[in-house]
Amino acid sequence: MGNQNLAKTLDATQNEPELLRVAEASKLMSLSRTKVYEMAEKGQIPVVRIGTAVRIPRKKLLLWIEERTVSPKDVM
Repeated sequence: MGNQNLAKTLDATQNEPELLRVAEASKLMSLSRTKVYEMAEKGQIPVVRIGTAVRIPRKKLLLWIEERTVSPKDVM
């Protein structure tokens, strides 16, 4: 079921940019820009560096989120 959700999300974002700015990724993740920068610096999320620019690959980020999503039964 998880792969179907990911496939739908990837299809829905086909017209979106491949690389997200930190501000865009922070909105997608509902986190602050500072937290996303921290995660990028620590290697906790997939990152592409172009010179001094930090970009987050959209598809890899969505996959990263999917891989870390737990079902409610796993939380308790």
